Amino acid sequence: MTPPPTNESVVFCNNRGCTVWKSRGIQLKRCQGCKIKRYCRWADRNRTPCYNGLLAALDLPNRPQAQQETLLMVELGYSPGAQHLSDRFSTTKVMVTRWQKLEESEDAWIRQNLAKLAIKRAQLEAEVMSLPQWIVYGVGIVVLIVHFADPTARAGYMFLDLPYRIQNLDLLSRPVFSRTGWPYELMEELDGTGKGRRHVS
Repeated sequence: MTPPPTNESVVFCNNRGCTVWKSRGIQLKRCQGCKIKRYCRWADRNRTPCYNGLLAALDLPNRPQAQQETLLMVELGYSPGAQHLSDRFSTTKVMVTRWQKLEESEDAWIRQNLAKLAIKRAQLEAEVMSLPQWIVYGVGIVVLIVHFADPTARAGYMFLDLPYRIQNLDLLSRPVFSRTGWPYELMEELDGTGKGRRHVS
């Protein structure tokens, strides 16, 4: 994954954290937010399953304060030729990774931006921890990456971070996803149904 070239169009969405790079040769419908139809709406519509996936990925009852060391990454593929708009986005990968691993990446863009995001997460957590501790556990992050490509253009992506205020009551509730099968369950939930075998790591 590389940052967009300086001669490409970068659009900043009204939704915090959303940056869109439009590759040459790709015609995409526009919305009032990020000007790229359905991307941000997909994130808004799927905030709840992403949160449930984050809780499963962090496994906080067995790994206290894991949100300080770990984040959940969700990758989507974009198929502009799909007949239905709802089929144009499909979950291609979910990955649990450590902040430190990303901050040590050989990719300078990843190092720089993930380091900023780690600082942002810590700042948000410091803010919410001023609330009674029986209410808030901390702040976790889901990073959403949308890949869209065209045979005649360079690949592009949208990078969107979704911060979540983790509620203590949610940790006491029955988990939505199972402890071992949550990656596949999350992908099926995000896609609305199972769409075959995908990459989970």
